[in-house]
Amino acid sequence: MRFATLKVAISALAANKLRTSLTLLGMIIGVASVTALMSIGRGVEKQITAELQAAGTNVLFIFSGRPGGSDDEDPIRQLTYEDSLALEELTWDGTVVGVAAVGNSRNLSVVAESGDTRVTVQGVTPSYMPVNNLTIAFGDTLTESDLSSRAAVAVLGATVAANLFPDDDPIDQTIRADNLRLHVIGVLEEQGGGAFGGSPDDLVFIPITTAQARLSRWVTPEGERPVNSISVKLVDEREETIDAGAASIRSILRERHEIADDADDDFIIMSPKDLIEAVSAAIGVFTLFLGAIAGISLLVGGIGIMNIMLVSVTERTREIGIRKAVGAKRRDILVQFLVESVVVSVLGGILGILLGGLISFGISQLPLGPDGESLQTAVTLDIIVLAVSVAATVGIFFGIYPANRAARLDPIQALRYE
Repeated sequence: MRFATLKVAISALAANKLRTSLTLLGMIIGVASVTALMSIGRGVEKQITAELQAAGTNVLFIFSGRPGGSDDEDPIRQLTYEDSLALEELTWDGTVVGVAAVGNSRNLSVVAESGDTRVTVQGVTPSYMPVNNLTIAFGDTLTESDLSSRAAVAVLGATVAANLFPDDDPIDQTIRADNLRLHVIGVLEEQGGGAFGGSPDDLVFIPITTAQARLSRWVTPEGERPVNSISVKLVDEREETIDAGAASIRSILRERHEIADDADDDFIIMSPKDLIEAVSAAIGVFTLFLGAIAGISLLVGGIGIMNIMLVSVTERTREIGIRKAVGAKRRDILVQFLVESVVVSVLGGILGILLGGLISFGISQLPLGPDGESLQTAVTLDIIVLAVSVAATVGIFFGIYPANRAARLDPIQALRYE
C-alpha cells in the first residue's frame, strides 16, 4: 500500500514536469545554500582547531583581564615582563619547560636594500620560538645575550624574508624599521596561517628588551614593563599536568599582583582545550547564523511546495471525488498528498546537498587566504542529515494544509467539479 502511494505520488509529479522542476529548484537552492554555508563554517572551525593543536596542546596562554562572569571592580594589573621572569622558577621542578613573553607589537614600514614592506614588529623572549614550536630555517635564533644587551637583531618570518630579499640571502643583511636599524640573524620556516588570524610568516621578531627600549617605553605604575601575553609550555599534555601548571601559575601571579584571597584574578589562564572550545563555540554560533540566513530560501521553497500542492488539489478535485466514492478514506487522501509534498522536498534536498557539496568544493579550490592558501570546507554527515531532515520537515509543514484541504473535499461536490 505504501509503495503504491509512493508510485502514485511520483506519477502525479511527473505528469507536470515543468511545474515540478520549478518547485524543486526552490528547494535545491535553499538546501544548497544551507549546505555550502555550514560546510564553510565547519571547515574554518576544523582549520583553526588544527592550527591551535599544532601550536601545542601543552601550552598555557596568560592574558590580562577578568575571568568570564567576574563582577570584581578593582583595577586590573597589567601582565609584565617581570611576571614572566617570576614564572620561570616553575622550570626548576621539571613541570614547565619554557616561559615566553610577548611584548607590545607595532606595525612598521620595514625597508631593505632590495625591497620594502609593512609588517608587524614583535618583541619576544628567546624561548618564544621553542614554546610555540617555531623552527629556524636558516641562520640563528634570538639568545639570552641578545636579550640582556638589548641587541638590534631580528628574526624574519618566511613571507617577510621573501618580500624584503627576493633574490638575496637575508642573513647578515640590515633592515630599517622606522628609525630602528636591525641586523638579520635568522629566518623562520614557513608556518602558514596562524591560530589567531595572523601568521609568524608575516612578523619580524626582535628581543623584547629591545622593543621596550626602542619602540615603546611605557611602564606600569609599579615601574614594570608590560607585555601582551605570556605562554607557558608544560612537560606534557596530560590533564593533571595542565591543571597543576595552571594552579602554580595562578598562585605566583596572585601573589605578585597582591590579590586578596576573596578577590578574583586579574589575569586569564587559557589552556589549548579552553581555546579550542571557545573558538568552536564562536564559530558554531556564526555557522548557525549563516545557516539561518540561508534557511530563508528554504522558506521560499516551502511556499512553492504549498503553491504546487494547492494547484494540484484544484486540478485533481474530480479524481479525489472518484477515490472517495470507491471507498478511499480521508486519511488515505491526506497521506497521498503529504507523500507528494515530501517527495518533492526530499528530492530537492538531495539535489541541493549535491549542489552545495560542489559549491563547497569549488570554494576550497580558490586562493582566498592572505597568502593565497585555500579555505578548507567540510561537508560532514551531520550537515547532510540536518539538510535532509529540514527538507522533509518543510515538505510536511507546507504540505499539511493542501493535503488537509484535499481530504476534506465533499465527494459529491468533487464529482460535480468541472
